[in-house]
Amino acid sequence: MDSPSKGPGKTPDEQQGKPRGKRLRLIGREPLETALDLAVSRALRRTMPVYETERVSAIQDIVRTEFALLLKNNGRTVRGVGKSEFLAELERSRNQIIAARDRAKSELDEVRERMEFLRGIVGAEGGDAGSAPTFESAFERPFLRILEGSTVEPMARKRILGELSEAARRIARAEWERAAAARRELARERIDRYERRIAKLKRSMERTEDALDRLASLREGDDGMASIYRVVQGLDEDEALYEYKQRLLREIFAANVTLQKERPHRR
Repeated sequence: MDSPSKGPGKTPDEQQGKPRGKRLRLIGREPLETALDLAVSRALRRTMPVYETERVSAIQDIVRTEFALLLKNNGRTVRGVGKSEFLAELERSRNQIIAARDRAKSELDEVRERMEFLRGIVGAEGGDAGSAPTFESAFERPFLRILEGSTVEPMARKRILGELSEAARRIARAEWERAAAARRELARERIDRYERRIAKLKRSMERTEDALDRLASLREGDDGMASIYRVVQGLDEDEALYEYKQRLLREIFAANVTLQKERPHRR
């Protein structure tokens, strides 16, 4: 009597206390049928001391048929992706990523230019030389007309105009500085937003470059590898690793969608 088969040994991860991961073990149709026949034969020998060979053969046929039916009903069909189809999809993804990268670069340049302009506003000190005199002249003129039509002595008129000019100068300077401070504060807020946008654009560009590198390496390294599923099924070996490629394409598509969402709308 055969001894019971031992269970699979611990993997390196399990030896380190990590949970066992899912593994896919592949077997062709003929070895699978042979294994089923052997399993049936061993089971019958263990349970039936004497049995007929023809009956064992019939039972093996039934087991194979039922097993194939169960696989068909509970399994799933996997379609292989041809190399040309896959490379065409890679090229489309590559073009989309390059377009997104170019848009990000263009916007990055625009944002940097705007930020430099705003930094010039923030760094400006003092007032506009023409602002105060213009305000003073506009402030003085109506009072000057009033004084010219009055009996105020010339010396007193000069003193009054001097006081009015000084008051106009103070008002003009205060108003200009208040407006300049508001402009500088607004510029600082915009600079902060632009700096965050630049950081986000840089991260997006890094991701696009990484995706392009992955696409390039895949194009170079994936030259006619056959799909493991199609090999098991005895189909064309020109069909490439479908599940792996589909997962990669989904990741690339998701990264591209994320990039589009993270790319700020122009204001």
